[in-house]
Amino acid sequence: MLYASASMASNPRIGYFFSRYPLRSQTFTDNEMLGLEQHGVELIAASIHPPLESFRQPNLNTLRAPVLYGPSRESVAALEKKFRLDGRWPEAMIARHDAAYGPSFQSALRARNACYFAERFEQLGVRHVHVPFANRALHTALFLREMTGITLSFTTHGQDFMVDLGSRELLAEMCAASEFVVAVCDYSRALLQSWCPESRDRIVRIYNGLAPAVFSPMPPPDGPLRILSVGRLIEFKGFHHLIDALALTGRQDIRLRIVGEGPWEEKLREQIARLDLGHRVELVGVLTSEEIREELRACHLFALASVVDSQGASDLLPTVITEAMFSGRAVLSTHTAGIPEMIVDGVTGRLIPAADPHAFAQAICELDADRTLLASMGAAGRSMAQEKFSLSQTTAQLAEQFSHVMPEVAPPQPASTIGIYDLSLPGRAGWLECELVDRAWTIAGVSGQTFVVPDGLPLEMEWRARQAWRWQLEALRTELSASVDGELFLSCARTAVWLAAHHRTHQPQLVYGAGTRESLIAWLWHKLSGVACALVLCDAWNGVLLRRMAADAAIVSNSTDRVPGARDHLLRESPDRARFTAWLRSARP
Repeated sequence: MLYASASMASNPRIGYFFSRYPLRSQTFTDNEMLGLEQHGVELIAASIHPPLESFRQPNLNTLRAPVLYGPSRESVAALEKKFRLDGRWPEAMIARHDAAYGPSFQSALRARNACYFAERFEQLGVRHVHVPFANRALHTALFLREMTGITLSFTTHGQDFMVDLGSRELLAEMCAASEFVVAVCDYSRALLQSWCPESRDRIVRIYNGLAPAVFSPMPPPDGPLRILSVGRLIEFKGFHHLIDALALTGRQDIRLRIVGEGPWEEKLREQIARLDLGHRVELVGVLTSEEIREELRACHLFALASVVDSQGASDLLPTVITEAMFSGRAVLSTHTAGIPEMIVDGVTGRLIPAADPHAFAQAICELDADRTLLASMGAAGRSMAQEKFSLSQTTAQLAEQFSHVMPEVAPPQPASTIGIYDLSLPGRAGWLECELVDRAWTIAGVSGQTFVVPDGLPLEMEWRARQAWRWQLEALRTELSASVDGELFLSCARTAVWLAAHHRTHQPQLVYGAGTRESLIAWLWHKLSGVACALVLCDAWNGVLLRRMAADAAIVSNSTDRVPGARDHLLRESPDRARFTAWLRSARP
């Protein structure tokens, strides 16, 4: 098998391609990428759009894959022009898609978005792209494939291909263009095969998996029945039927906690008030994965009243049911889509008809009356989850699929020197030409117009997640309080944390700050990880800070008299490309 170990030198890089990443609701994708890395698969994550918030699940701190974000609109427009000039712009494909699928699918925009990732994937040695959802990112990936020849695969989950994509003809084209297509249950595999019969042999079923070790099953607690339900507050999760069922039990001692957020929140709150269930039903909001595991340990029964909604969408294989099974809790759910593949009725839980609150209410009361059965169902469910839904098993199946389509070639060597440039400064943009000439090192821009470092929420997300680094830099800021502007320091600190986190697997030999602000970022990166730094020192900084930076730097460009003895090894005037490239090659420690 190609992916035998994490150190295997011949592992190619696989790009995981998202419309927006990360999102709270995509924990199953996070688990999948983490599991693939444990099988030795080297990943590059890429997201067309930045996240919507700074929150992310704590387990993502262990993900080795860097995350690339799409550039500004101006950069996208420049790349389109470049692709037109070199003959790679897919004009014919855009025209065909416009005619076949209509203007709402924005084919030209998908192609423009593909340009940046085409450049970056080729530079980073990505030879295959996997899209975790059948959505507009997958449409973009079709153009990426057309431009580069990079092979393609994708996973379908339910609402994505059943409703959101909006075209069975486009779905059929996506399947035909892919090396393989993953369905997360037998139900969806059969549905996909019926919709795309010409691709039936390339559609495989691989369940979503979880790591059993993160769950700590405990016996159900004593006391009145506590029911837990988790999911986005949307129609096909069926929370409105579950609330009706609780009212129909007539029991004042049973409690229901619903974890999640979504567009149906106000509607559910009105229903709870109308039924006078405010003391029995609580909408908890969003919780982290660990907090959800705590909720599972505190409940007796997990319930999910899934239905097919008015648009035809439904759950296929809800990850929260798998989490409940690994937690040793009986599950009460419905005969919807792939859910019967997860629950053995009467053995690991109960299955009832969808949209039937009376049947739900009856099942709740029956299970509450036999706590011994409830506990045995939970134990049986955990055993079944370990057999069918263990992450090591499901990701091994996915890695095997990748091994069939990937060439056995070594990825390119990581960058040995990284130059940090603030592209908002006059003249800085021209330095990016170096990246196109010498790809042995990487250029990282640190303004809003960037090639590597994002701005806004991705930086804030990393800053909040890396608690130890944040405390380290905040302590350094306190120590240097009189030497540097606090707002500037913390802005640079966020960028340094992002850079250190996203290069921790392949740390460069040297980071070079091309100017004043860039040198502060490079120095802070050095403080976090020990990477050697080359700095530009000038009178813009306080003398205390200058001396601290000079003492730590491997190489210094010294244009100030306040750091006596600092060696001036960098070219003071803006060098031409050849001189600068020669210097970088000679200056590495």
